[in-house]
Amino acid sequence: MDEARLAAAGLALPDLSVVADAVTTPYQAVVQAEVRPGDFAVVVGVGGVGGYAVQIARAFGATVAALDVDPLKLDAMAANGAALTVNVREVQGRDLKKAIQEFAKRNGSPDTRWKIFECSGTAAGRTPPSGCSIPGRRCRSSASPWTRWNCASRT
Repeated sequence: MDEARLAAAGLALPDLSVVADAVTTPYQAVVQAEVRPGDFAVVVGVGGVGGYAVQIARAFGATVAALDVDPLKLDAMAANGAALTVNVREVQGRDLKKAIQEFAKRNGSPDTRWKIFECSGTAAGRTPPSGCSIPGRRCRSSASPWTRWNCASRT
């Protein structure tokens, strides 16, 4: 990396390191989950890492649902790739499950093509080790009720 060029642009290596991590973490999760056109991706938590997960999954061709507690983040995701946004403070439990399933059904996404990404980092006060876990590979360690339900219904 040419640090002189970075300095000329008003940047420092630590500035770019954060962006690189925030993008490569969800990118690797999407690649490992083998997201393809026609898949339905559900991203739980659309902060820094999760926000990129929404955009990257969409770029890979998935229809994306974004779940979060912050209406501003959900609005940003609606404008940047999420076909469905759900405020999980307003819709919970069985109603959340039903809303996601109905949306997927209306959009022709069979549950065998679902990819769930836990990126909230707030569930039980801890962040998944990768920053954005793929429940199909780490079901038992997930703290998110949505992820635990999804894992239980798929494994």
